[in-house]
Amino acid sequence: MKKLIKRVILAFLTLTLYFQLSFANTFFPDMSNHWGQEYVSWVTEEMDLLEGFEDGSFRPNEIITRGEFLIALNNLLYSMKRYHDIDFTIVMDELPYQDLQDNTMLFNHVKEIQTYIEQSSYTNIKLEDIFVGDKFQLNKPINRYESALLVRAVMTPPVENIRHHYSDLSSDIPFYYEIMEVINNGIMRGYNDGTIRPSREVTRAEAATLLYRVHRDLMYLKENYLDFQPIKGEEIEKKLPLFQLTGDEDEDQLFINAITSLEYISFVGYIPRNESHLYDTEPTKTLWQLKNQNYGNLIGNNYYLILYDKGTGIERKDELVREGLLYLNEEIKYEDIYKIDGLYKFLRIAKQYVDDEEIIMLAEDYYQSASNEAYKVRAGLFIANEYLELNETKAVIDYYREMLSMEMELSIKKQLIKNYAYLISQEKGNPTAVDELLVMRKNTVEDGDNSGELEELRKLYTGIIKQLIMER
Repeated sequence: MKKLIKRVILAFLTLTLYFQLSFANTFFPDMSNHWGQEYVSWVTEEMDLLEGFEDGSFRPNEIITRGEFLIALNNLLYSMKRYHDIDFTIVMDELPYQDLQDNTMLFNHVKEIQTYIEQSSYTNIKLEDIFVGDKFQLNKPINRYESALLVRAVMTPPVENIRHHYSDLSSDIPFYYEIMEVINNGIMRGYNDGTIRPSREVTRAEAATLLYRVHRDLMYLKENYLDFQPIKGEEIEKKLPLFQLTGDEDEDQLFINAITSLEYISFVGYIPRNESHLYDTEPTKTLWQLKNQNYGNLIGNNYYLILYDKGTGIERKDELVREGLLYLNEEIKYEDIYKIDGLYKFLRIAKQYVDDEEIIMLAEDYYQSASNEAYKVRAGLFIANEYLELNETKAVIDYYREMLSMEMELSIKKQLIKNYAYLISQEKGNPTAVDELLVMRKNTVEDGDNSGELEELRKLYTGIIKQLIMER
């Protein structure tokens, strides 16, 4: 009997899970195969901005009222914490609507939206411009014109202002350009017959779509796209730098064992006796032996002696640095010198012994001669940071601009774009920065690649441009 009960329970749970998976996106029977299924699912299940009816339907083709749409939009603003910086102690204009009683739910929503628009909107639209007259008429269907203006009052500005032509939309109507901005932001679209139908009532499915697109747009406010952070070469060279190996297997292995042991000692403090057979117990002595044998990995060998040999005085370390720099100058014409892992770290340690002009000149020679983009970027980042310390902003911008055409890790490229945008805006002003970034964004879009990486870059450019436009 117990086995039978267990089987029944298991069958019930399996069947329940099956139906949950099968109908997760068709919770409302009348949304099955509807064009707005994705948006309705988002607005009801994920965000809880709109609800279905008691009979289990959503009724996507029914109209939505002014009150319903405004409340849903206001709740969206709250869910995205857009009221965080709103000061409700500031007395705003009185609501002009006689049919809204104080302290009712709808009154509060309308008052909050009004306050938000007056304090945070990036447009001159006022609430009474959208819902004209002395009555709000909460149960009146909202039309596309009203919903577009309400959306425009809370959304971010578009990155481009393109005039679209619709046979039923005259440029003489109030807030024509604001309607264009909603369209340019991709929040509202026209119909295939070349109309926009501003007087058409908005359906519940269309309202869900508008709310989804407003949410997507307001996400650009969640991140600081103008966050300047100097990019250190160590962020690229995260692995243990071996510098170049020579091909002499015996000497290379001695070198690797020595630096591995030095890293282990620096981390643990000592080599345990029971592990001594796994490490070089006298790693700096080994490095000096390799040096005396003219080991070919001169840059790597000198770097670790400078860094770890505590018995070497400043003058001798200065000699090791200059020997490495001379080697780079003499060997710059050889292709293998372009592929020195850890070059950035060697240049950083050399800074302690060589003046700024000399170290920059050396790095610039390397940068100009190198053909391998990955190593060229490392040198470029070093040079840019050196010029940052010298407040040579123009030189930094030039290096950033050139490096942006090179291949690098996505995280590095995204920060590089942010830094470039910040410096351009500081140096030449936001309008110039916007114009230049629009060109860069267009070139990225025109690459024709729909990969996730390029999509992230397009989104980044859009976010930066929007924030530059919104800065007051």
